[in-house]
Amino acid sequence: MTMKLREALLQVRAVEGRTGQKKVIHLACGFTPLHLSTFLLAYFAQKIPDRKFEVEVGQYGDLVEAISSKDDDDVTVVVVEYADLDPRLGLRRHSGWKREAVQDTVPTVAERLERLYERIKLVKSPRVVIMPPTLPLPPVFSTNRYQISPTEISLRGLIANFLTKVSLLPNVVVCSPNFGRDGAPMRDVGLEMAADFPYSLDHASAVANTLANAAFPPAPLKGIITDLDDTLWRGLVGEVGSDGVHWTLDGNSQIHALYQQLLNAVGEQGVLIGIASKNELEIVSKTLKRSDILLDQKFVYPIEAHWQSKSSSVARILEVWNVLPDSVAYIDDNPMELEEVSARFPTIKTFLFPNKASDAYEMLCAVRELTHKESISPEDVLRLESIRNSGAMAEEERTTSPEEFLKGLHSRVTISFDNTGKDGRALELVNKTNQFNINGNRFDAADWKRRHSADGAFTMIAEYVDKFGPLGKIGVMFGRLERNECIIDGWVLSCRAFSRRVEYAMLKSAIDTFDAKNVVVNFLETDKNKPSREFLLSLDLPLINGISIESGKILSALPQILPEIEHLRKFN
Repeated sequence: MTMKLREALLQVRAVEGRTGQKKVIHLACGFTPLHLSTFLLAYFAQKIPDRKFEVEVGQYGDLVEAISSKDDDDVTVVVVEYADLDPRLGLRRHSGWKREAVQDTVPTVAERLERLYERIKLVKSPRVVIMPPTLPLPPVFSTNRYQISPTEISLRGLIANFLTKVSLLPNVVVCSPNFGRDGAPMRDVGLEMAADFPYSLDHASAVANTLANAAFPPAPLKGIITDLDDTLWRGLVGEVGSDGVHWTLDGNSQIHALYQQLLNAVGEQGVLIGIASKNELEIVSKTLKRSDILLDQKFVYPIEAHWQSKSSSVARILEVWNVLPDSVAYIDDNPMELEEVSARFPTIKTFLFPNKASDAYEMLCAVRELTHKESISPEDVLRLESIRNSGAMAEEERTTSPEEFLKGLHSRVTISFDNTGKDGRALELVNKTNQFNINGNRFDAADWKRRHSADGAFTMIAEYVDKFGPLGKIGVMFGRLERNECIIDGWVLSCRAFSRRVEYAMLKSAIDTFDAKNVVVNFLETDKNKPSREFLLSLDLPLINGISIESGKILSALPQILPEIEHLRKFN
């Protein structure tokens, strides 16, 4: 639901009363920004309700020159329309729509797009959002509306090539222009001619909404728990057998094949897939091994197949994954099962798998939206394997003494330092970790970059490996060095690294690296960070109170057996 102009104006007025550090959005467009800047400010303020915002508009009339390369822009938004690439493709130029002139727009647009690409490469904002052309081309072609001319194909090809190149830049995201197709007018011809603002109010609102969501997308889900019968496949496997269930066009069950493909795709990007089914494990396992199933078993763990309640299955899966229910979706064709799971886990996201294929397809699209990933890190790929290995690790831990178990891990923590804020995995960990997180503070890319520029700022990143395999980058500690004091403003550790004493190794490394005489931990209790609280209390020192503690006392409180510590990059 897009915002109306009156709502946007009220939102803008509310922003003026906010306190705190201001975030600057740089808007680059070739036309008069008018209502677009209002909607943009309103939607950004809605996304981050506790911050002040300001929209800074670039030079009017020249899209390339309108793009800023200043250091202090938090987000740069570039809105492209065909008229910005060649005025002959707009409504305000009297150059004529002769065939030769129209054909000549192709080399002009090509040259303009190359200049635009080179300018975007210079942008220093940590987040650059590109909106491709959304308005239709004017009627300059000889073909009717049911056909597309070679010149228009060439223009669209140039846009596609430009977007492909620019999307590969590290700080750039490209918006999808697939909105505003509901029949509402996108262009306001009168306003474009009178004030050089080409958008209708509804379209300006939709463009701004898309830009804000692309700049600050919500955190993706970490896992999906799925039912089987009439969900992963059509039919009741306990009644018809493993060969009797199906997911085919001939069986009118193709939607289940699409669902399997979706789960496989999100599994490839590191989303956890678990199964909760009221069936016998033997027949479930046999069916999942069918050669024609489209969900690779390597992405599925664990499988809870028995006759206990679905909520108990979900509870065990969440425990194995060590994730909170608000980061997980549960999908089932039975409304009663969904209600039972929701009653026990109110924050879990539940989806009914509908009987009607079109409704089921909409559900698949919604699930895909919630599992979005701009990029896939090595840690995403390692996650499931480390969870599988945790079973063997837990068994070994159960049958040996704690000290012998830790000795036998042959573990190593590799410490590196990010002095620029460009390590995307570090920011991802800070923003998505809840349990071992000393205060729950979150950052967008601009704030994260800004804190690295402060005097004495540091960010320590920990990678872990033991005999069960690598976990990748699983810990981040950041803070400030003031005189001989190490002030820890943030500290997170992936739940996959619990019980391996990585946190102790990180604390020791910080003291040794910085030669700190004292340490301060800025802890703030949240409703989710009990593990970090328990760790600080385990040292039997008042670190949890934010008091400066002598480093010698902290080192004396650390256990003797720690992972081997290796420093990959020095702090400077």
